[in-house]
Parts: sequence; C-alpha cells; structure tokens
Amino acid sequence: MDNLLKYADQGGFVPALENLYRAGNPLVQDILGNWSAWEKGVPET
Repeated sequence: MDNLLKYADQGGFVPALENLYRAGNPLVQDILGNWSAWEKGVPET
C-alpha cells in the first residue's frame, strides 16, 4: 500500500503527466477552436 501513496517518488509521475499533456492538448485545442462542432457532443465522422 505504501507504493500507492508515494507514486510521485517512483519516477513515472512526471513522464506520465507529460504524456497526458501531449496526448490531451491537441484534443482540447481542437474542441476550443471548433466549439460549434463539439458543443452537442463528439462530432460524427
């Protein structure tokens, strides 16, 4: 249980956070830039 509470000390937290930003930022930017297409949910392709 200790290893779950000290996740930041295990070395994977910062890379995981960076990957979250890299993967999520393009989606967030698209949603913000094309809000009219996204405002009712995920657009159909």
